[in-house]
Amino acid sequence: MLTMGANTKHPKEAMKFIEFLMSEKQLNAYADAQYAITPLKKTHFGGKALEGVRPFFRKRIKWLISAIITFQHPLILVAICKVLL
Repeated sequence: MLTMGANTKHPKEAMKFIEFLMSEKQLNAYADAQYAITPLKKTHFGGKALEGVRPFFRKRIKWLISAIITFQHPLILVAICKVLL
């Protein structure tokens, strides 16, 4: 999760950096290097090593969404939806 301070002296620069890190190119590079699942469905899914868990996530997406809504973590909900839907 990426955040910026509410009272940062440089909000435009901070947002530009966050947008850079969330770009498709950077997310793909991160996913490839770290075998990570990224928050965008257009980007890589952590390489071949994680392909085996993709069906697990797809089967359980409704449960995950309801659990996240229950615990009120909207950023995690958005990330999961973008990856799996």
